[in-house]
Amino acid sequence: MTRRIQVIGDSISCGYGNEGVSPCSFSAETENHWLTYGAVAARAVGAELHTVAWSGKGMVNNYGDDVFEPMPQIYDRTVAGDGGTAWDHARWQPDVVVINLGTNDFSTDKDPAEDVFVPAYVAFLTHLREVYPDAFILPVAPLLWGDEATMVAGYLQSAVDQRHQAGDMDVAFADINAQADGWGCDGHPSVATHEAMGQNLVTALGEHLGW
Repeated sequence: MTRRIQVIGDSISCGYGNEGVSPCSFSAETENHWLTYGAVAARAVGAELHTVAWSGKGMVNNYGDDVFEPMPQIYDRTVAGDGGTAWDHARWQPDVVVINLGTNDFSTDKDPAEDVFVPAYVAFLTHLREVYPDAFILPVAPLLWGDEATMVAGYLQSAVDQRHQAGDMDVAFADINAQADGWGCDGHPSVATHEAMGQNLVTALGEHLGW
């Protein structure tokens, strides 16, 4: 395979509970990364997939009231829980980086303000451009609902716009969320929903990369 996709995300990107049938709680037996939207899309476009995902992580705030080491703080590590390990990004350069973060940031009443969340997102986009100079970067809408979903989509578009203003045009926002087709454990997408999300990601990759 010559194409390479990296997915950066949280429990949804891991495949948390996707093989469970709601109502159920998480177990290792119900998490299948092979059946996640990222893996579905990678197989469809013939790409190698590298996923960096940790359940509960966010861009600024993690799930609940946890603010310890959100994803940008652990992203550059070889071993996520060990701050003394540094990954050499030059070893594996993706063609496209898909970022699916934000669901956990807005999981409680202590949501980050726009003037906190957007600068953090822009900083992460800027860092990804530094380590992946040739990659297309695709932030996607996190799984949220109603007015909050619209609000956060606006935040992501604002972050993308700021990167465009800085001269980086190889960044775009996409909404790959799909109508829920059943639910897995703890309110997470089912295998069928992941399949639909994967097809939406394929569409976005075709639009932006011609795949």
